[in-house]
Amino acid sequence: GINAEYGGVGEEHCECVSGYFRIAESECEACPELATSVDEVKCICPAGSIWTRVNNTCNKCPDGFYSRKGDLGCSKCQGRSPKHVQDSDILDQCLIEYKMIEFLKRMSVVSLIFGITILGLLIISILLVWRTRTRGYDYSAGLQILT
Repeated sequence: GINAEYGGVGEEHCECVSGYFRIAESECEACPELATSVDEVKCICPAGSIWTRVNNTCNKCPDGFYSRKGDLGCSKCQGRSPKHVQDSDILDQCLIEYKMIEFLKRMSVVSLIFGITILGLLIISILLVWRTRTRGYDYSAGLQILT
């Protein structure tokens, strides 16, 4: 696209209008949908996505990552508690990860309690079986047989 405005009479250099970025001396290209431009160098994508100049698209950050409006790359959510996050864009993008981490923490506590309970029941069962088998057994008779 050529959406450019010339700076003045006799000047060959032109400036790209808002929403466009420079691809050549006198040629500008439109930024992707929902993106804007602050200068002629790059497009600014909404929070949660980053601009790729090569194919001129706003690419969504992968799960577990976030970006603020205009960031050049995605950042890892870090797994911190949502209480420590002030930026609502980051909170919205990382909320799924936060919920998953909280779920896994709860499940690990539940699993630990369940495991301890099962282990306790197993020990009690072994002791009961041992007690039942040894009750009424005459140890002295057993020793006499062996000697």
